[in-house]
Amino acid sequence: MLSKKFILLIFCLFFISLKVFCLDDPLNVENFNNVFCVDMEEIFNAHPKTIKYKNEIKEVVYKRKTIIEDLIKDFNDLKSKIETLNLKISKAKLENNEMLASKHSKELENLLVSLKEQRIKISDLSDSSKKDIALLEERYTAEILKDIEALLKIFAKEHYVDTILDKKSILFGKYKNVTDEIVKILKEK
Repeated sequence: MLSKKFILLIFCLFFISLKVFCLDDPLNVENFNNVFCVDMEEIFNAHPKTIKYKNEIKEVVYKRKTIIEDLIKDFNDLKSKIETLNLKISKAKLENNEMLASKHSKELENLLVSLKEQRIKISDLSDSSKKDIALLEERYTAEILKDIEALLKIFAKEHYVDTILDKKSILFGKYKNVTDEIVKILKEK
């Protein structure tokens, strides 16, 4: 009988210690001494490469836009020529000039082929431009984020920081916002 009570007592103590040590939320932000946060968007925008890369992307966009606008202008010129030829064909048929109507019809066929080719060029260049720019943005963003991550790791190590979180992910708790310090370090680079 004594052994059953002893076993029950040990079980109760074990359960209580389990509740105290394991069931308390050890990851609760308030339990950390050194939880820092940063505004990643602000740090990203303050990174020296961000401005450089944004300008490079703007330049690529401008060049592609200019080329596409020129192609569209040529496309519209072809459409105007087609309209003019259609009028000439109609006029030649009204005048019963089949030879002239036939000549204009052949020119029209060539222009229609050119118009179709121009439409495909515009579409292809537009699609490839969107993909190229998206890939460029993705590559630049990854490079900047990798650089920021390395900087945050060094900062955390130097300041004996337990955790650095993005400010947007924190709902409550005690933390220190070190965004300005990180931005200052970036500007000193």
